Amino acid sequence: EMQQKILVPPPPAPESSRVEVVEEKAKEAVTVVEDKDKDISEIKAIEGAEKQALEKETATSGELLYAQQIPNGYQLVDSTPRIVYILLNTGDKNVFIIKDKNGTLTGSGDKWIANYYEGDVLVKKELQIKF
Repeated sequence: EMQQKILVPPPPAPESSRVEVVEEKAKEAVTVVEDKDKDISEIKAIEGAEKQALEKETATSGELLYAQQIPNGYQLVDSTPRIVYILLNTGDKNVFIIKDKNGTLTGSGDKWIANYYEGDVLVKKELQIKF
């Protein structure tokens, strides 16, 4: 007849040594999380600096734009006449939303400032508009 071997697991380690191992592993996990948080905050700081560096200001446009009234605001056309911007009314007569540009147009009289995004870059343009 064949003899069967019964495998018996080794006796458990004393309770105190198991606790120490768990505590060491927990400390390593906390350290890793702290380092990742530090790296993330450094990355966010770098991204913020890059975003500021990407902001640009465009010089005054010598081109005169003409405002043509439409039902919900104005369309600004150049001399060709090509539609350059579509302005949507807001509650303030000196503030418009620039349609499809993620931006605003603010000002009065002949001094108007367009602020909008091209991708992640903030563009600031001074416009001459004849209403």
